[in-house]
Amino acid sequence: MKKKQLISLIIILIIITVTASYYFINLGPVSNSNEKVDVTISKGSSITKVASMLKEKSLIKNKTVFMLYYKIHNLKFQAGKYTFMPSESVKDIASKLNHGEVSNTVTWLKLIEGHTLKNYADKYSQVLSLNSEEVIKGLEDKAMLSEMINKYWFLTKDISKKGIYFPLEGYLFPDSYQVYYNSQIKDIVKKQLTNLEKKLEPFKTKIESEKLNVHEIITMASLIEKEANSKEDRYMVAGVIKNRIDKKMTLGLDVTTYYAEQVEMGSVKDLTIAQYNASNDYNTRGPLVGYPIGPICNPSLESIEAALFPKETDNLYFFAEKSGKVHFSKTLEEHNIIKNKYKW
Repeated sequence: MKKKQLISLIIILIIITVTASYYFINLGPVSNSNEKVDVTISKGSSITKVASMLKEKSLIKNKTVFMLYYKIHNLKFQAGKYTFMPSESVKDIASKLNHGEVSNTVTWLKLIEGHTLKNYADKYSQVLSLNSEEVIKGLEDKAMLSEMINKYWFLTKDISKKGIYFPLEGYLFPDSYQVYYNSQIKDIVKKQLTNLEKKLEPFKTKIESEKLNVHEIITMASLIEKEANSKEDRYMVAGVIKNRIDKKMTLGLDVTTYYAEQVEMGSVKDLTIAQYNASNDYNTRGPLVGYPIGPICNPSLESIEAALFPKETDNLYFFAEKSGKVHFSKTLEEHNIIKNKYKW
């Protein structure tokens, strides 16, 4: 009996020794490399996700051992962008995560014209310690919006009207911005609004002397951005939109219906007749006469200029091919012929 107990004890000790050896070996560095590896951890990430990211980037040897180390030492981690090296041990990496030793690294945030605030939120989340939903919530912060309205002459309470989906839609000027990882949302918003202010400055006298509504200009520019690609077409589309507004005609633009439904064009074959006919403050295919309640994307300077200086024309209709080429017409009959010929 004693012999069996001794054998069992030896086996248990061997298992413990092997397990402990395995554990401690996997706590060591992956290699001697001092190459810097950036890892961005979003707020709300699980320890499993963090471990997977570190393993994928060859910064730890074993995910399970890493998670076990965290549990044994009752550690936490803070969201942010970190810089690690393969020569660092699990203890080193865990310490940085636990103490929130984030990198103060500068990066470029590239925001493309014609994209929506929701698209931008995805980009923001890549440099902030927030996910897209949290970014959107931050962009709707009432205190920040009030501060921005007071700071920038072109921002008015129109952006906060009931029915507006996203107050800053249209005003986040598309460009490449140099920002710090873990910047505040407000810091990036200020960069974009200041950029837009510089772009609008040459037109400020015209806007004020002609008592133009900036919110309508930006809204019109967003429609132009979505409907036309070339400079020539953008000015002509602006002329058509102005003519229809002056004649109190509905604009009848599909792009506004997609925005009203919060559906990306191209993501579905088409919307339903009911959706096109729906009464919505953005949907110009429905009964709405005039401009949508607000912009449907963030337009380029060229589209803003087209909205400010629309081309004089007799055209009342236009149709954009899938290729981007735009056809213009004066009558509904002409428009229907073009539409049937080139429809997608």
